[in-house]
Amino acid sequence: MKYNKLVALGAFTCMVVSSFAACGKNSKDPVLPTLAPTPTEKPVGPSSEGPTPTPRPDAKNTTIFDLNGEDFNQTSVITVNSGKVEIKKVAYAGEYSFQISGREDSSQGSSFNFTDLKGTRVNVVGKKIHFAAWVYQETGSEQSFRLNLSMKRMDNTSAFVSVNTVNVPDKTWTLVESEVEIPSNCKNPSLSLYMDSSADDYYFDDIRITYDPASSVAADASLDLNAVEALYFNFEDDEVHFTSRGTGVGTIAFGGVNDGKCVKVTGRTQNWNGIELDLSSFNFGGKKLYVDFMAKHENSEQLKVNCTVEVRVSGSENATYSNVGMTESMRSNTWTKGTGVYEVPEDVENIKLYFETGALEDFYMDNILISVKSPDTIDFDGIVTDANGVVSITENKEKIDTSSFTVIHKLSGDNANKEIELLRSRGSAKLQVTNQGHHSYGFLVSGRTAAWNGVGIDFTNINGKSFDVIGKEIFVSFWVYQESGETVEFNGTLQVTKPDGGAAWPERVGVTSLPSGKWTYVEGIIPVYANITMPQINFEIPGHDTADFVLDDITIMVNENSKVPDRDDYIVKAKAPFTGISLAFEDNNAYFQTRGNGKPSIVNGGHESAKCMKISGRSSSWHGVQADLSEYDLAGKTIKVSYWLYHEYEVPISVAFTAQQNDGTNETYTPVVAATEVQDGKWVQFTGTFTFDSNAKKYYLYFESPSETAEFYVDDVVIELMYE
Repeated sequence: MKYNKLVALGAFTCMVVSSFAACGKNSKDPVLPTLAPTPTEKPVGPSSEGPTPTPRPDAKNTTIFDLNGEDFNQTSVITVNSGKVEIKKVAYAGEYSFQISGREDSSQGSSFNFTDLKGTRVNVVGKKIHFAAWVYQETGSEQSFRLNLSMKRMDNTSAFVSVNTVNVPDKTWTLVESEVEIPSNCKNPSLSLYMDSSADDYYFDDIRITYDPASSVAADASLDLNAVEALYFNFEDDEVHFTSRGTGVGTIAFGGVNDGKCVKVTGRTQNWNGIELDLSSFNFGGKKLYVDFMAKHENSEQLKVNCTVEVRVSGSENATYSNVGMTESMRSNTWTKGTGVYEVPEDVENIKLYFETGALEDFYMDNILISVKSPDTIDFDGIVTDANGVVSITENKEKIDTSSFTVIHKLSGDNANKEIELLRSRGSAKLQVTNQGHHSYGFLVSGRTAAWNGVGIDFTNINGKSFDVIGKEIFVSFWVYQESGETVEFNGTLQVTKPDGGAAWPERVGVTSLPSGKWTYVEGIIPVYANITMPQINFEIPGHDTADFVLDDITIMVNENSKVPDRDDYIVKAKAPFTGISLAFEDNNAYFQTRGNGKPSIVNGGHESAKCMKISGRSSSWHGVQADLSEYDLAGKTIKVSYWLYHEYEVPISVAFTAQQNDGTNETYTPVVAATEVQDGKWVQFTGTFTFDSNAKKYYLYFESPSETAEFYVDDVVIELMYE
């Protein structure tokens, strides 16, 4: 197979796919699949110089590697999850590229860990990086390629960020390019790129990763150690929680402090053998740690149970051991309290707490508290923990008093035929009833491809009654379950429309650490600000794009007597008078912003000037570039627009100039200049007029084309006020 090639990635280099014919001898544009096979070559405007691309975005960066597939040794920096990477004679440029094959499912693919071709790991933590690669697939249909950032949190758990998703047509080399910020408080970052809609083979070529050594990226609070005030274990959940130390083994047993359950420690062959708990993931550094526990044994001799910590501080390879506390000498079959206090070093990196005895006998443990506050201040009868034993002492109380709230929804999967109709799928998420609910049936959400995908619900109840919650407090509670194998964040998020017509997500009820494989209860009160419209609650996993989840026992209530004021930053400011816009692009300012995958860039070869704006990167008809005019006082007013348009395909293509308006409730789309065919090779002027709705709050003007991947050029854009 042979493919057209770009002169790749050089600063101020003339890109064949987007330049006019005058940009270089015999240059050829790729032609849209629906158009003729080759473009014409004609001079542009008053000069023979057509548009040329702007410099590559990472030209000033330091290169980590630039892989072209021409050397087999380059495969050393590509890691493949459950598959292999090989050099194949299928290339975007040159003769060879990298083939990724042998994948078992769509979630597997290739990753890059910022190691150069000499095997040196480049430290990009806290830096801005740039990723670029050409990808190719021949599955017979369009496929989605996903670029993810993977890293470790400070507690060594995994975190993922979806950076970019690009739709790649069949048998078409496509550029995947993104700027990525690496948080300063992460570990072991890497990038992964894979075809997430298929497990078939695919190809890479001209893979380039660079970084800006002078850049500085702030810390991400979600990656920090868990800010935990206390851990508590009474073993009534049938979980041991502690792991073996030495040959010691913990198992759940009956006969606890209150005739409930406890953990029995057996199998010890040395006195330090027992059970241990790794506290390294919790933010205990520099804090005073209180330990309170109950212990017993069944032996004839008296013995003591010791609580000990194993600590390693930053920069040290060796651990130290300190006794925290112990019981007094215990008589057989008598529960005895043990207490202790330990000052955790500020620079602690690893800390484990374990229980042992001076002999080899079995022993029992119950009601173990590890806290940053004195046990004397804690009500053990009211203590509530999550699945990991974590309890926030400041929230150690009964469930929220909802006596002043009115029920809007009480939904469970058990009454699926009607209740499921109140939940609306968001994005690609699929909603169905499952028999794996909290009690019996629940609502399964699957098929997610983005973090915001999930389900939403408004405030109209099962009987069709609509509740006015604007300016009031609402109560939200639910049970949630997921089994992604990771601990994730989960939220019930309030979505609203601001007075200016924009969407916002100001409040949420959620859990920052939802464990895998455990049902978790979540509740909270959300203020619904008085100056919003169209409120709803969205259930979502903000840090994970694909994990399924199950919801059950959803309760939503409103306190009709409560009062929530306006949100200050939502108050609409007075709009500025519109004095007109005239764009010749000679100042390198595109003014228009991205819309969908459409991107603006300033290139040479304008209508009657040196420069113009190029629109490229489109993959759907509505993609293009847009100008946000919402800051201006245009409601009810009429504008006149004019612009010049150019393309270089051999057959005509259609381009439209469209107005998008939002009145705070509804979104409308109206042609200013309808999609009109344009011949190739010469600049053509278009004009039109448009009157904005009198109640419009946000408004955009944008270029689009029914030809989904068409690239075109715009110059001398004039937008002026005609009359009111």
